[in-house]
Amino acid sequence: MKEKNKKILKYILASIPLAVIYYILLANILYFGKDAQLLKANRMRAKILDSIELNYTSIDSSIKALQGRDGEIYRMIFGAEPLETLYDEESGEEISIERATALAADVQFCIDSIKGNLAYLGSSARNIPSIVPLENFHLKKLGASMGKKVNPFLKSVIWHPGLDIYGEIGDMVLAAGDGVVEKASTYEDKNEGRVLIINHLNGYRTKYAHLDEILVKVNDTVKVSQRVATVGSTGRSLTPHLHYEVILGERHLNPSGYFFGSLSPADYSRAIHISENSGQSLD
Repeated sequence: MKEKNKKILKYILASIPLAVIYYILLANILYFGKDAQLLKANRMRAKILDSIELNYTSIDSSIKALQGRDGEIYRMIFGAEPLETLYDEESGEEISIERATALAADVQFCIDSIKGNLAYLGSSARNIPSIVPLENFHLKKLGASMGKKVNPFLKSVIWHPGLDIYGEIGDMVLAAGDGVVEKASTYEDKNEGRVLIINHLNGYRTKYAHLDEILVKVNDTVKVSQRVATVGSTGRSLTPHLHYEVILGERHLNPSGYFFGSLSPADYSRAIHISENSGQSLD
């Protein structure tokens, strides 16, 4: 019996180191399994963070582009500097009373500046080009806007200084704002055909080309939306259309940006998109 007990004791003692080895191996296997899962989860989180950062960068670029356009509207139309502090990234943070007061003061200064300029202009706020200069207009009539476009006659990319609007011969062309007729062609230019230019007496001029008939004469006073000409295809023109330009000083501006007076916000945005993405001009 004693001999048997000794054998059992020896077996137990011999098994203890083996059990310890098994325990260590099993613990390491479980540990590395959990560690691998954590590593996999961390890699997934890293990918998600990279995606969020990429989206943030894209959104930030879009916001900066919108800021630039908004600033141009303030400077060119209202003669006021845009309020940069309105674009500060304050969302999600509490704003102190001092900060809020400073923002309110900046806003009030900007408003006062705009009001002052409009008061100085008086009725000439109507002199700012602000409508689509074609009667019975719809978005499907929009062609290429200002920029590098394919010229249908030269078969090459050249600078296109205005906006093409499709029409039928005889469609009514409208004055884009109040002003005085600076030019009304009595002859047909080989490139632009019959041309009308209106001086809006505030630095702006608008140009209407390839006309069929001009209904006003030099030095005539015109009002916004007044019928001043008819659509034609005179000069170098691929098809009947109105070539329309907006000029401030000596600088050509994107005409589709000056349709805010006659289009809804949704159509205004679509008009800019359509015209900027048209690749070939009609003249």
